[in-house]
Order: sequence, then C-alpha cells, then structure tokens
Amino acid sequence: MATFKTKTAPTARKLRGGYYTPQPLADYMARWAIQRPSDSVIEPSCGDGRFVSAAASLLDDDGRVAAVELVADELERAKRNAVGATARTEWHHGSFFDLMPMLSRAQQFDVVLGNPPFIRFQHFDKAERDRAFSLARRYGYRPNGLANAWVTFVQLAAELLRDGGRLAMVVPAELLHVGYAAELRYRLPTLFEDVCLVAFDELVFP
Repeated sequence: MATFKTKTAPTARKLRGGYYTPQPLADYMARWAIQRPSDSVIEPSCGDGRFVSAAASLLDDDGRVAAVELVADELERAKRNAVGATARTEWHHGSFFDLMPMLSRAQQFDVVLGNPPFIRFQHFDKAERDRAFSLARRYGYRPNGLANAWVTFVQLAAELLRDGGRLAMVVPAELLHVGYAAELRYRLPTLFEDVCLVAFDELVFP
C-alpha cells in the first residue's frame, strides 16, 4: 500500500516560472555570449539579476544592458545585486511581451542572455498569452495553445538580435521533442549560423 501527502498548491514563484540560474552557469553563459566590452545585451526576464550582473561585469562604459522584469520586487533585487556594474543598465518594469515592440524599435542587440520563465499553458495568464501569441504571429509563427511560456520568450527575444548577434538561454530539454517547440526547432537553424546545445549529466535546478 502506498500513502501520499496532500498535494501542495503551486507557489507564486512557480506559477510565474521563476527558476533561478546558479551564478556560475550565468557567468559561463555571459562569457560565451559577450564578445566585446561595448556589446549591447538584453535580459528579457531578469529575475533577481544574476545574468545582468554577469553581463555588466564584462562590459565597459560603452556597453549596455537592458533588463526586463515583470515582478517589481524582483526588479528591485536585481538593481541591488547589480550595484557597482560599469555598463549602462536600463531597467524596464513590465511584461516582456508588452515591452518587446518598443525594445525592437529602440535598438537591436548584440546579445540575448537569460533564463526565460517556465510556465505551463494551464498557468500562463490568458491576457499575457494572447499578447505573446499575437507578437509571435507577426514573426511568422503559429503558436500552439499548449505551449509553455519559455518557447515564445525565446522566439521573440531572438528577433531582437542584430546580424551577427548571439543568443545564450537556459531552455528545458523538451526543446528537442515536444510538439509545441517544433517551430522553434526548425527556426533556430535558419536564424543562426551555428546552434550549440549543452546538456548536463546532473540536474542544474532542484
């Protein structure tokens, strides 16, 4: 006979897809992606600022980081964690899907860096999802209603890169096999000259 505890309700952090990247991994990805100290970098869901700090430490006064975060408390944490960074950091409070058209008009970026929120379709806020899917359609995608939020984040963030830009993002292994990521799988090799996937033998996230 098996016994189970009562299933716990998902936390607010889980519902918004907040899984923080270990700092050594954020640092490694930033070192790979950033080639010049004057690069412009965007982090479309900055959380507590680990990628922002990693990027800013590699940039000089001509470098630029645009950090986007939906949750105000997280944005304030990110600002505190980035104290002392030399690069110009622009803080944007709001939904990436709301801000993406403005960001695309303002400037294309050399680097997209980060860890997009992992929000399953049943927890993906409908209004937010509708905005995300509407934007994705503008770029030729046909979003699947069962899609996890991370797919649309990657799809749209890649569109913010200038020619020769580099994208370094944490994505789940389901990129390789789930149906709702099929369009992204097919699009990545057409957007980028090289695609490198790094897998882990041990779990990175709890």
